[in-house]
Amino acid sequence: MKWIPMNEALPDEYQFVLVSFYENEDYKAVNIAYRIGEQWYLRLGETPIVLPLNAWMPLPEPYKGE
Repeated sequence: MKWIPMNEALPDEYQFVLVSFYENEDYKAVNIAYRIGEQWYLRLGETPIVLPLNAWMPLPEPYKGE
């Protein structure tokens, strides 16, 4: 899977995805989030994300064992 820049495409609403935050070398992170319209929310959040998101990617398939 590859990162998809926010300015190229957005995931479906309510779809959990990985999002990338990157403000500068001192602050970069990855988390699970979803969007409703133009607002993004962390997986368990009720407050919209205010930090800049720069890319997203679909979640991998869950581990199923061997």
